[in-house]
Amino acid sequence: MSNLFKIAILLLTFFTHATEKPVHLKTVEELTQENSSYSNLMLGLYNEFGYSIPQNFEKAKFHYEISAHPMSFDRLGFLYNSGYGVEVDLKKANSLYMVAIDFHPDLVPEYIEILKETKSHNVEAEWVYLSYTQDDETWDCDYAINRFEELAKSNNVWVLYQLGHAYSSNSGVKCRKPDDKKAKQFYEKAANLGHPQSMNNLSVILTKLKENPLSSKEDSQVDSLYWLKKAAVTGVIKSQINLGLKYLYGATYLEKDIEKSLYWLSEARNQGSSWSKFYLGIAYLRVLKDKEKGLEFMKEASGEDICRADYELSRYYLDNQTNVKEAKAYFDASQKNGCKDPNNLESRLLKLVNK
Repeated sequence: MSNLFKIAILLLTFFTHATEKPVHLKTVEELTQENSSYSNLMLGLYNEFGYSIPQNFEKAKFHYEISAHPMSFDRLGFLYNSGYGVEVDLKKANSLYMVAIDFHPDLVPEYIEILKETKSHNVEAEWVYLSYTQDDETWDCDYAINRFEELAKSNNVWVLYQLGHAYSSNSGVKCRKPDDKKAKQFYEKAANLGHPQSMNNLSVILTKLKENPLSSKEDSQVDSLYWLKKAAVTGVIKSQINLGLKYLYGATYLEKDIEKSLYWLSEARNQGSSWSKFYLGIAYLRVLKDKEKGLEFMKEASGEDICRADYELSRYYLDNQTNVKEAKAYFDASQKNGCKDPNNLESRLLKLVNK
């Protein structure tokens, strides 16, 4: 790219931002009169965060439900995920999130403006704002984490979850030294308040912690299984898959049970999980020796860009010498999608192709 072209791009960016109009937030009366999908989204946001009207999750839910805007599905999913104005229903939340999977909040400029206007008097608005602006160059990690710890006194489950995530060594948050014991404390508080994702993460943390000053290692493993099962029942897809795998292979304090394994993997599949299809394929091919069902699930996962499914299909066709051409096609797909070759299938394929 030439320097002249770069300068042109920079100037264009500057003048675009310089000429941006300030976001105008309409009145409740204007939005009510307009009565469109977008205006109902706005009314939902006004009610959810308490902008210009008292915070009311039930009314927020009403407006989100009659709006066809993608963000309405996302926010409605959040209400069901959190138990705000409704009973917690993570399966319903997940189905709503899937409708809005390709949507980004930046497409609704009023959203960040509403958060700015309400964060000074609304815990939910402040933690959402702090999380949402993480990519902003002015974002201050120490300030955000310290503020989260202040907000945690309100026992807001999402604040507690965010803090657990910030301290967990599994999260990848680089601005704060990992402290799994501290992460456990925050996840545990949120889990006991019914937060599904915290139940799952607490299970992971309990498994990972080698020393627990409050309980024995045995108790820690039992507690980990307790929270894993609770999260799976609540509808956390990762928990359903992990529980299914534990029943498939057996684990400490959990005997092998193929029927329970298939049940939990199928529960995750019913919520749209591609990885559950891969593991169902493994269960049928390797454990139940049901080639037809195993290949069906494995090909479903392959069609959803799970490279390990491509690799497993390549290995299956090679091991059974049924279709070298198909084995190579699946192997090539696995490599294209970033899979490694731990079983050295490439050299086996080369020998067969060069025969």
